[in-house]
Amino acid sequence: MRKNSKKLLVLLMILPLAFLGCEEILFEAELQEENVIAITPGADIEIRKTTVDFAWEELLEATSYQLQIATPDFANAQQLVVDSILIDTEFQKVLEAGSYEWRVRAVSGSSKSPYTTTNFKIIEVQDFTARNVSLISPEINEMTNQKAQTLRWAAVTDATLYTIQLIHQNGEVIVAETTADTSMSIVFPEGIVVWQVRAEKGEEKTVFSPRTLTVDLQKPNMPEPTTPVDKSNSTDKSVRFTWTRAALVGATEFDSLYVYKDELLENLETKQRVTSPTEITLTAATYYWHVKGFDEAGNEGDASEVFSFVIN
Repeated sequence: MRKNSKKLLVLLMILPLAFLGCEEILFEAELQEENVIAITPGADIEIRKTTVDFAWEELLEATSYQLQIATPDFANAQQLVVDSILIDTEFQKVLEAGSYEWRVRAVSGSSKSPYTTTNFKIIEVQDFTARNVSLISPEINEMTNQKAQTLRWAAVTDATLYTIQLIHQNGEVIVAETTADTSMSIVFPEGIVVWQVRAEKGEEKTVFSPRTLTVDLQKPNMPEPTTPVDKSNSTDKSVRFTWTRAALVGATEFDSLYVYKDELLENLETKQRVTSPTEITLTAATYYWHVKGFDEAGNEGDASEVFSFVIN
């Protein structure tokens, strides 16, 4: 049976059995019969850079994946380089030249699929100018509210110097520094900045390896609650919350809704990361609620005005 047809059959079986509590058993049985399909690195491939991208196909039944990387292989492992539980189907790792084996399996509750195992090699490029600088941190497309950052990258064989540049979103080079180390602390300006590093050996230079960093120092605007109206009464236990907040340019923003059972805001009934409008089912009582904005850079806005309402 083809894989997609098999999954469709499982879903059709689950629908009538869901009320019998059998769906979890079916998913676990299905997962144990599946194999994760590895995409990259492929078997016996030779990689001529030290930043390795790992990827595999998603399994419908999986809630997470376990990824392991060993050198030179699992049977004769000198080091287990990575042993991680991941939600995504992609992973990036900086590795030294050598032989490796990687494996991945799907996980759902107590059920696990068999490992899919693949071997590969990292080959040191002989031409210095063809080598690449593997950036370590900050992460790719990281957003932060901290201007002071420590840039880190992996050492390039034979390199005697590294040049670091910061490029503003308008294309202007705003910082240009050199170091013999594999890290440097730099204060970033606010906004979207590309930081890049190249290795040097005398007159020989590699190409720049770039990453983007967004520095956002602005806290989100204060939300304005609208419904339920302050001091309102209702018999409907399904409560529809709405509010407005003007978004700012920069890091991705989101809202958190807080619902309390006391005027001092100490007895928290629920806190949820939601968007307006949103509905929450509550019991008969008096409630107090407000909303606060956050962003992916770590900024926290001011809480909105507190509204109260009564469910009779």
